[in-house]
Parts: sequence; C-alpha cells; structure tokens
Amino acid sequence: MRLGQMLSEVGAGLRRNLSMVVSVILVTFISLTFVGTAVLLQMQISAMKGYWYDRAQVVVYMCNETSIAANCVSGAASDTDLNSLEREINEGIIAPYVDGFEHQTPEEVYDRFVESQIPGFDFVTVDMLSHEYGINLTEINYANAVIERLTPMDGVETVVDQRQYLEPIFALLNAASFTAVGIAV
Repeated sequence: MRLGQMLSEVGAGLRRNLSMVVSVILVTFISLTFVGTAVLLQMQISAMKGYWYDRAQVVVYMCNETSIAANCVSGAASDTDLNSLEREINEGIIAPYVDGFEHQTPEEVYDRFVESQIPGFDFVTVDMLSHEYGINLTEINYANAVIERLTPMDGVETVVDQRQYLEPIFALLNAASFTAVGIAV
C-alpha cells in the first residue's frame, strides 16, 4: 500500500468522524490538565510543609488576671512562674529539644496586635493579655513532649503547637489534589 493512499484514507476517516476526534482531543487535554494540577499541588504542599513546619513553634500562653484555666487559680502568672518556665526551657528535661525561645510581655503582645490592625481590637487592654513564649524546637516531632511537660506547670494557661493551624490547610490541598486525579481518571 502506498503512503499517499494511506494518508488520504486517514484524512477521509478523520473528516467523517470529526466530532469523535475533537472529543478525544478535549478529553485528553482535560485529563492531562487535571493530572498536571494534581502534580503541581503535591509539589506545592511539599514545599509549604518544608517551609512552614520548620517555622512552626510551640507557644506557651501564661495566665493573666482573667484566665480560668486550672493552673491559673492564683491569678496572673507571677515572676516565679515565669522564671520556673524559663528554667525548664533552658535547663530542664526538654532543654535538648529546644533550639531557642522568645518571650513577649503583655505590652509587646499588645503592640503586635495594634500593628496588625485586627478589627475589634480597640476594646482590648494590656491587662487582658498575658506573657507569651514562642519556643523553637530542634525537631518539630518533639512538640508533644514539650507540650506535655509545660502544660501542668503553675502559671501556664495553655500550650499550643502551631502546626494544628497548618494541618487543615494541608488536608484541604491534599483533598483538592486527590479530587483532581479522580476527575482526570
């Protein structure tokens, strides 16, 4: 069979089934678009986890005058409470897990909120806020050990792992990625 005749037959077949050819091209294009979207989402999730998980801290909120937590029965955290917390961070059992920490006074916390211009923050005063300790860990996997150690201390209202705020975002992005693959299939 000659090449010219074969190409003319292929051309005639494509013209007769033009709608089928267009639909195959469109379906392939859309499927590959969703697969590409899923791959890009997974790459972005990995990059975001690498960036944000290294910066996530364990934050210790100390008691203030209005705290109702079990560790806050004596009111605001005293200087003794603050010193014992810092001693535990620097010299205690969790010291090998700690890469450093930052202490913010209620005044500094107030200034940070004023700079961020959060709506409705006009009603908050400095005495409503508490001391905060942002603890950087050598490895984020040690967060639970640090939380368990610091939570029962006197003057500590709550201890929060900031990763808990990131997890829903990553879960949503993962769901979107799997949905894109499902649509592509």
